[in-house]
Amino acid sequence: MNSRAEKTVSKVVNKVVLQRDWVKPVSVVLGIAILTSCGGSDDPPSVDPEVLNASTQALKDSASANIGGSLDTTLDGVADVTSGGDSTDGSFADDDNGIGQLWNDDAQNLIDTSLALGGDESNTTRDGTRITIDPDDAAVCSENAVDMSADQIEFERCKALVADMTVQLDATTETDGTLTYFFQSQPLATIGYTPTSNSMELNFGTLKSLIDADNNLNPDAGNESPLDTLSGAVRLSANLTNATEGAEAGTVALEVTQPIAIASADAATTMSLGIGKVIAFSADVASETASMELAIGALQASTDEDGSVSSMDMKGLTAIIDLDANSEQLVVRNLGIGQGPLKLALDNKDVLNLGLDTFGFRVSELGDEITFDGALNLRVLMNEVLEDNTVSDTLFSLLEITAPAGTRISEQFNGSLMVASGGPLSYSLTTTDEDGSSTNQIVVDAGQCADDVADFDTEYQLVNCQ
Repeated sequence: MNSRAEKTVSKVVNKVVLQRDWVKPVSVVLGIAILTSCGGSDDPPSVDPEVLNASTQALKDSASANIGGSLDTTLDGVADVTSGGDSTDGSFADDDNGIGQLWNDDAQNLIDTSLALGGDESNTTRDGTRITIDPDDAAVCSENAVDMSADQIEFERCKALVADMTVQLDATTETDGTLTYFFQSQPLATIGYTPTSNSMELNFGTLKSLIDADNNLNPDAGNESPLDTLSGAVRLSANLTNATEGAEAGTVALEVTQPIAIASADAATTMSLGIGKVIAFSADVASETASMELAIGALQASTDEDGSVSSMDMKGLTAIIDLDANSEQLVVRNLGIGQGPLKLALDNKDVLNLGLDTFGFRVSELGDEITFDGALNLRVLMNEVLEDNTVSDTLFSLLEITAPAGTRISEQFNGSLMVASGGPLSYSLTTTDEDGSSTNQIVVDAGQCADDVADFDTEYQLVNCQ
């Protein structure tokens, strides 16, 4: 395909998704909130009557003890399977690889401080199974609690924000419950906890209120909000089904639970993401199996730069990847991009239009053989972007590849690809540029081989199998 179009696709993705000013404040506050984070309710849920007899201190201690552990244990199990057991401590707990533990001592200290554990109990009240804490502003904002700098201005800003926060603990049993953090009386983040599961949900609408409040307290920000719109909710959950060391099993998932909408203050950048499963990992260390699942909702994003609008439109993205350390193949199921093509556009003209019917495939352990469990139907249209940053109506590349379910393709010793069974595999690439139009089209039947033409890695021809 033409290199200019490929560069334009990269440029559009970079502008729309990766290099916007709103990404940094959202990610920073999200990082803080998710370490302390389902929404609160006006009425306590049904509970075990024994909870009424439990002391307030015992319920706080139970919440502290049961939050966070299942998350890292499950992640370690996933890491152990995906690394083939090469990591002694699990990849997610290994600081050397740059990931580190998701639930660490800083997060636990912040939870304990917000629960007023070992501190002043005068700001704690209780009504049945509901415990409400007005956190100690100075304690929460101390350098030891949240790794704050020694800067007095930042310390005072933090205290002002925490002053608008309350913590609500609703115990359902002596070991289960929810811990909700409210900002200006609205739920910001909540942890649902049991000895074997945690769920952490962040409300973006309340997060915007927090960002705006912090902005108003920052003399360098000019009292201008970086975002005009921020709404929706995401949830991170972990369910541990086996905590035995060396036989861990469980699931970790990140989901959009309420549709997300984001718009910059100048309306130049917008993004929306529908309800769906961003990613989920399941692992069973004992059987050495794991899976990764995607079920991402519809995604639209756009950015206006100097009057030129770049946009992305994806109807969805699904995939399930099965990993088995004892198997000789990788299995991918339900791979698709929703009920329509993926589009990248410039000023409402498509730069990329990608269509892919949902299908599945298996790849051999050595990567030298692939079998389609569903029909492959891929269509990619890339239009040329001209020097004046407009999309050409006549210069383009069109790639189409099809193969029926059951087609098996294997790599030969000479590097060619053979349709070992099933088929036919059809390949067509049409390119129109300044020199005219050309089409490279072949059909490979069972028992036949194809290889790229010398010096042209996107053009293929039938060759002798060796």
